[in-house]
This record gives sequence, C-alpha cells and structure tokens, in this order.
Amino acid sequence: MIELCKVFVPVLIILTIAAGPRPAIASVEKGRQIFEEKCLKCHTIGEGRMVGPDLLGVTEKRDRVWLKNWIADPEKVIMSGDPVANNLLKEFNIQMPAYGLSEAEISSVISYLETFRAKKVPDVSVPFQIPKKKSEAGFISRTYLQSYQDSRGNRYAPFYEQIEIDIRDRDRKWCFYSSGWVRADLKSLSFQDREMDELTYAFLRFSPFADRSMLVTAGRHLVFEGVASEQTDGLSLRWEVTPRVGFALYGGRPVETEYDGKRGDLIYGSRVFYRHKKTAEAGLSFLREDNSGSRYREEYGVDLWLKPDRKIEFQGHSFFNNITGGAIEHSYDLRFFPSTRLTVSGFLTRSNYTDAFWARTLSAFSPDILGKDEQITKTGFSAEYRLDSKASLSLQFTGYEYDKSGPARYYGAHVEAEIYGVKSGLFVRRMEGDKERLRYIEMRVYAQKKIKKATVTIDTVNIHYDSPYNSLSNAYSLNAALGYRISNSLQLEADINHAKTPDFTAATTAMLKLVYRLRREL
Repeated sequence: MIELCKVFVPVLIILTIAAGPRPAIASVEKGRQIFEEKCLKCHTIGEGRMVGPDLLGVTEKRDRVWLKNWIADPEKVIMSGDPVANNLLKEFNIQMPAYGLSEAEISSVISYLETFRAKKVPDVSVPFQIPKKKSEAGFISRTYLQSYQDSRGNRYAPFYEQIEIDIRDRDRKWCFYSSGWVRADLKSLSFQDREMDELTYAFLRFSPFADRSMLVTAGRHLVFEGVASEQTDGLSLRWEVTPRVGFALYGGRPVETEYDGKRGDLIYGSRVFYRHKKTAEAGLSFLREDNSGSRYREEYGVDLWLKPDRKIEFQGHSFFNNITGGAIEHSYDLRFFPSTRLTVSGFLTRSNYTDAFWARTLSAFSPDILGKDEQITKTGFSAEYRLDSKASLSLQFTGYEYDKSGPARYYGAHVEAEIYGVKSGLFVRRMEGDKERLRYIEMRVYAQKKIKKATVTIDTVNIHYDSPYNSLSNAYSLNAALGYRISNSLQLEADINHAKTPDFTAATTAMLKLVYRLRREL
C-alpha cells in the first residue's frame, strides 16, 4: 500500500497541476455581475467589436498580471508606454475608464472572462451567459468647483461642468457619443462671467457588419490614423477588408483651439495597412490641410509593429513634412519580456520642431513646445520587475540631446507595493543638465487606502536644486484627496493641493468633484 501511494500521490499531484485551477462559482458570479454593470456597454464576448474589442479568449492572449493592472488603472498602463495599451487606444480612439474596482472584484472579472474560450463555447461547468443584448443609454455628469489665489492676491472659484452622453442600439450597429465642457468663474468676473464652452466630441458611429470590421463615424471626433491625430468635424471610414488588409479615409474641418485668422480650413487623409497574422503590421499614411484655398500642411508617415516572438515586441513610426522636405519625428521602441515578471524596454526618438505642425487641435492635451528651431533626440531604457500582483520595482534612464539647449540626463527608480491594503509608491530621480534649473533631485511618495466606500490618497513631491533657483532650494507639492462613493451612481471627491515652486512663492488650490453616472436599457 505504501509503495502504491508513492506512485499514486505524485501522479495525482501532476494531474491536478496540469488541469489548472478552476474559478470558484461565487467568484465567477460576482465577475459576471460586475461585467454586465461596467463592461457590457463597450465590450462583447464572442459577438464582435463594439466600442472596445471583443473579449473572447482575452485571458489566453494576456497574462493575469497585465489584465489586473489594465482593469485597475488603464491610464497608468498607457502612460507607462505599454505597446499593447497604446495600440488599443490607437485602434479604438477611446480610453477605457478606471472604475475603482477592488483587487477581489478585478479577480472576479478575470475569473468570469476565463470561462469563455476561443472556440466561443463557455465552460459548461459554469452556467452563466451574457444576457440578450439590449439598447442602452448612458449619462455621466462631472461637476468641478475649484478655489485658488493668484500671485496678486486675487481669489477665484472657477466652475467646470462636463457632460457625457452615449446611446447604442440593440444590435450594436450604431452608437452616439457626445462630451463637452462648460466653464464659468463664480468668484471673479475679471475673465468675464463665462470663460469658455467646449464641445469635445459629438459623433455618430455606424457599423454595417456584425463583426464591426467597418466603422463609419460622422461628427466631431478624434481621427487617430498613422500621421494623423486630429480632432475633426467631419466623416471617417475604417475598413478591415480582410483579416490582413485594411484602410482608413477621413475628411472635414480641423478643430483648432488656436485661431489663425484664415478661412476655409479643410483637412483630409488616409492610411492603408497590411497585417500578417498576429506578428506584424505596417501602415502608410497621408494628411493634408488646405487653408484659405491653398496648401497649408502636408504630411506623410510610415508606422510599423512587429511581434516575432511572444518575448519580443517592436514598434515605431517616421513622420515627414512634405512642404519643407524635412522629418518631423522618428520614434521607435523595443521591448523584451524575458519572463512574465520582467519587462525591459529601450527607445529612440528624434523630433524636429521646425518641420512640425503647430496649431493645437485639443487644448486639454497640448504640450509645451520648446521653439520652432529646436531639435531633440531622446534615448533611454527602462526595466520593470513585478515581484507579484502587489509589488514592483522599476529603473529608468532617459538621455536628452537638445541642439540649442544642450544635453540632459534623467534617471532613477520607482518602487510600488500594496501592504495591508495600502497602495504606496516611492520615486527617486535625478536630473542633470547644462542649465541651472535642470540640475536637481526629485522625490515622490504617495499612498492610497480604501476604507469601505471611501478612498484616501496622499501624494507628496519634493525637488531639491543643486544650487538655489530663483532663491529657492526646495520646491514641493503636497496633495490630499478623499473620495466617497455615495451610491453606485454618485461619487464625491475632495482634493486640496499646496505647492511652492521657483515660479511662485506658494499656492493652495482646492477642488470639489461630483460625478453622477446613469445607464438605462431602452
């Protein structure tokens, strides 16, 4: 009997490991409820693309750690430079929101998604199905009330209101989405009673095919195709003619927040691409803008994505100005995945602002430009090691070579961990440059804790200059935030920030934010 056990027990262990863990029924049921409440408005499982991708078999394509990080904070993953996340943003032209789910809730959603295999047949041991599709309407209101004082002692209380509306039909063939801002100052009229109204998006999107291989969009929307990243009032078409070949066409009036005094703006362009299975994609793109009846802007670009092996990924683009004959930008990065826990990245970017187009098309995301005659080369690398789903360590280095402003180096480390339910992190970075203001040590410490319906966040940043800059040796920022979920539809957030920099002695800003979400079946 003992000898039999010596043989039987190891075999049983091996079979158990090979079979793999199966999600608990309770966890899957919880994940189904969350998916139907949060995700179903943008995703299907096995029924084709919608606002976002079809999630059938997603747990077989992405590892669990990546999925957890993505669901928890999509913006953070995008800003980290993750190519998968940025390709999703590029393809679907809309960023997935963060719903503030707990670690357990995220695990439940992933467990639910694991019950759906690539053969479009759910695991028979888990009798949960997506309910029959229904038409839906959604409404989100974000109200911001801010208070601050400028360097002259004037106090302001600006009011911001953002409204989002989206409606989609029963068969997911069309959807309407609109988003806009209203801004006013409730304290001072020095900048007029109403500062600015801005319609960010308002478009109707239609797909004649069930697999959503063709998308037609009309209205104010973001066109993100190769060399184009334009907010446009017009029409766009994207069609994957076959799984390997597709193209995009667009045209309309550019939405520009900087008025140039010209008339008759017209922007149009295209992109064609070839895709080889799931290992490569190459695209050629073209953009032209006519202004006052003449050619004002003309650009073309080449973009490339390669994944020859699951441990290697390469992507990049080259954009050119066809009027000046110069290169706008070359940007390429290479990523290695030696293991599921380690990611190593390297990048090279060369930008020439002389040949870049200057008019801003989306004021909220417009970068500060150093100067039309400046050129910059950036090279660098980063390495991230994930100890587990709650802890990670990363190292970064970036070298800057400005043709006129001189060289600079920026490097450091970042540690992030969750201990006893407290998510915390530490950044330590060094900037070394030729200019006085570009020689400093930067340190950031932050922590976040969820207590039932409340979330408390503390974030501090300190910059120590090698020599005083504008008579200041240490610049700092202290931020504290409290969020409280009143109900599933209503969220209240309060934020206060106190900062001192070389540009102003000290400033305190307070922000109150009220978010209301409503979704109804039609």
